[in-house]
Amino acid sequence: MTTYETFAILSGLIMVALELVLRALQRERDQGWYLSALGSWAGGLVLLPFIPYATLNLSPLTVVLLIIAGTSWAISVIADAKSYVTLPVGLGALLTSLRTILLVIIGAVFFGEPFTPRDVLGSVLAIAGVLVVCARIPGGNLNGVWIRLVGVFASGAAIVTEKALAQRTAIELVIAGGYIIPGVLYVFLRPKNWREQLRMGSPRRLLLLGVYVLLYMVIGPVFVLAFAFGNLGETFVIFQSRLVLTTLLGALILHERAGLATKLFGMSVTLVGLYLVMG
Repeated sequence: MTTYETFAILSGLIMVALELVLRALQRERDQGWYLSALGSWAGGLVLLPFIPYATLNLSPLTVVLLIIAGTSWAISVIADAKSYVTLPVGLGALLTSLRTILLVIIGAVFFGEPFTPRDVLGSVLAIAGVLVVCARIPGGNLNGVWIRLVGVFASGAAIVTEKALAQRTAIELVIAGGYIIPGVLYVFLRPKNWREQLRMGSPRRLLLLGVYVLLYMVIGPVFVLAFAFGNLGETFVIFQSRLVLTTLLGALILHERAGLATKLFGMSVTLVGLYLVMG
């Protein structure tokens, strides 16, 4: 196993654990704003020592782009957290995989990147797999689907902005800003919500929060190392393969077993599509 494969698999496993803990916390009535703030601060602060401060480019345009990217990530993470109020953990992860297709289309339209017949077929399969699963969702849970899709589009905007930023300043600053700026927004826009959540403290909830923060501190650096050592497409396919494991563990640990066979079939179709696009 190569170094990049090790980091890619590790980042996928960490993300599986993070999604399961997030879903469990939502069952404890934790609010999306509060969880998003905790994760953002934890992920950003651990990256601060790695920023090359002596060579930073902090021109006005760079600062504006950092704010746009951070705000987009804030919308994305809040949408993800709120969607887990009603969505099974596997379905939430599956919907997030559509970000790949969105980025390929954005790259073709705005950056002149190739969009081959293979990409078209892969995109169709990936979307078809999601539709197969969504067709079996009870009507009351469709709000969670729409909220999750808002997060997908917001994260797509954030990634495109960060692509422009990476050409202007240190990538470590770009990633840290993508965590810390949303964290600042969460605290200042909803201070009452933040204080109320801090007063809630059962032992189970505190344990879950501790694990959640720890996972957020680890996922960013591991994910960056996976891409630093390996091929973008192959790394992303390995990372997205976590969908099946997330669904199976959701069924085993969180007892989310409704329509399990349909979910696994739809996810398999989506993974084939993602492989065609990114492989």
